[in-house]
Amino acid sequence: NNDKTYPNNKELITSRKQSTLGTIGSMMQKMIPLRIKGKSTAKDNKKGVKQRSERGLTREGSFKDLAHSRRGVKFAILYALGYLALSVGAFSFVFEPSWTIIDSLYFAVGTFTTVGYGDLLPTSMGGKIFTMFFSLYGISILGIALGIVGTNVAEKQERAMKDARKRASKRLMRIFDTVKNDEGTNQTSDGINGSLTDNYLASISINDFSSEESNETYSKPIIYQIGSIFLSQLPLLCIILSLAALFGKKFEGWSTLTSLYYCWTTLATVGYGDFSPQSQPMRLFAVFFIPFSVAFAGDVIGRIATIFVTREEERAEQLFLARELTMKDLLVMDTDKSGDVSFDEFLSFMLVAMQKVDQDTVDGLREVFSGFDTNGSGSIMKEDLYLAAKRRRQQIMFKRAALTPN
Repeated sequence: NNDKTYPNNKELITSRKQSTLGTIGSMMQKMIPLRIKGKSTAKDNKKGVKQRSERGLTREGSFKDLAHSRRGVKFAILYALGYLALSVGAFSFVFEPSWTIIDSLYFAVGTFTTVGYGDLLPTSMGGKIFTMFFSLYGISILGIALGIVGTNVAEKQERAMKDARKRASKRLMRIFDTVKNDEGTNQTSDGINGSLTDNYLASISINDFSSEESNETYSKPIIYQIGSIFLSQLPLLCIILSLAALFGKKFEGWSTLTSLYYCWTTLATVGYGDFSPQSQPMRLFAVFFIPFSVAFAGDVIGRIATIFVTREEERAEQLFLARELTMKDLLVMDTDKSGDVSFDEFLSFMLVAMQKVDQDTVDGLREVFSGFDTNGSGSIMKEDLYLAAKRRRQQIMFKRAALTPN
């Protein structure tokens, strides 16, 4: 049949080649979109894996408490702005029309910081009733916000001082390198050949600072620890005192000593009221100065209190760890009733007994572990992660199917 249709063999071969190429071309046209789609899917999968890894439990800084998280900072800012706006709307426009906006802001700041100079007070009955609830709300909610602000400010100051120490150590290394290069020799003063390497200088400059700071709480006396806290916050304290002296002298005509006295009574939140802002510019300055200074002082006082609490906790922990282990202790630790106490059981018991964590936290972590251990092997493996991802995809598909109308 082929010979009848194509008398010439060359025409037959050419026709077969064309038909084959046509078939391959049509297949390639169908495969190209799939290949492109496959590539994009692979990229999406890689991107998804990367995003999941960035959200992993072991990522540095993945867990942050409220004071160090963005949510905490937003909480502090939003509640402070809302509180100030509520004060302006309630007092300047409803209860105390004679108050300016600055007066209302100044009164709100003096209320939630508990400074309360007593120079500006509500006179109407409605304003007094409103102030009763207004002050309670400000002290309870904005006290947390002030703690967040004070903690972040103080820690930034400490980080700045650590960075300054590191820069100083680097300058020291450069000086040694310059001296070494100028001398053109690696011989030390005692005649022993050697060199001051960068690693050695880094170890005696940076690591010693960090080791001293890490061991400071445990080996130094209380007076030294308190002094180190004041010393670390001294630059910020000088800025606060200088601003109070400058603005007090400019807008209120106070002497330097009176301005410092006003600043200190504000820091301590005692607010005697014998010296308080009277002019509008000084009250506007106080709107920003009072919360910042009170938050700063509160954080410093809290750190000093923590020193005493930590020392007492360490003493109690040492006494607890010095106790002998009894059979009753083993029975309590053996939560799975196997007759033996594993390291996990011992660790959980000791952490709860030393009040490092509570039992609810331990039980919650065990539930999280059981959720990851999908095959019930007692350990988390790669297969568990694959199974968990497969279950999540199935759940998503079921939800989509349930939401899709028939």
